[in-house]
Amino acid sequence: MSILYRCRRVPMALAVLMIGAIAVVSAQSANAQGKAKGASAQFRVTAPDLVSKGRITISHVFNGMGCNGQNISPALEWANPPAGTKSFAVTMYDPDAPTGSGWWHWVMYNIQAGTTGLVAGAGGGRNAPRGSAQGRTDFGSKGYGGP
Repeated sequence: MSILYRCRRVPMALAVLMIGAIAVVSAQSANAQGKAKGASAQFRVTAPDLVSKGRITISHVFNGMGCNGQNISPALEWANPPAGTKSFAVTMYDPDAPTGSGWWHWVMYNIQAGTTGLVAGAGGGRNAPRGSAQGRTDFGSKGYGGP
């Protein structure tokens, strides 16, 4: 991966941030039945630290490999998970990274169902929700690795 690419201020469109609710098949079925009856509000995710169609700030940029960011994962908030949700997972993947296969920046999973968000810096481990786990990224380590 090009150091020049990794150190420039990356447009938010390049850093795809996604949160997924992990639920058993019966929860999906319950949600589908709820829609038929006039379902509740839709699952919603927000990132108060990020600006839509904006640029990632230096606080979220990787620190290393020639980059001088603070490498702090952004705060995330969510509401209205599907009925029966057992846990959440957060992934940050850049499909446009000049590697030929994209770049995984962050993988966090086993976030308890009652959790409604992540504070800034949760990807560093200290502020991660109790019981959650972090997967290995393309940096070769666990935890958040900014663009």
